[in-house]
Amino acid sequence: MFTPELVTADSYILVHNHSLETPRAVEFAMKFTVARVRFARANLPTSDMKIKLYFDVRGQTLCPEAEMRLTAIALGTDSVMFKRS
Repeated sequence: MFTPELVTADSYILVHNHSLETPRAVEFAMKFTVARVRFARANLPTSDMKIKLYFDVRGQTLCPEAEMRLTAIALGTDSVMFKRS
C-alpha cells in the first residue's frame, strides 16, 4: 500500500524532509526517492495524475550539487520543488 502526503485534482504530492547538506546525503536522498517513486507508480491507480515532489529544506545549507542532481528526470517525477521558507 502507498499513501502520498497529499492528493489534489491532478497530482499526487510527496514531501521529503531529507538532509541535503553533503554529497553523501544527496546520494542517499536520490536512492530513497527513486525507490519511493517506483513503488508509488507500481501501487497507485494508473491515470493522468502527476507525481510532484517537494523537498523541505528549510534551515539547511544545500550541498552545491543538490539541485543539479535532484531533478524530475533523474528522480522519475513530473516536478521537483525545494521549499526554503
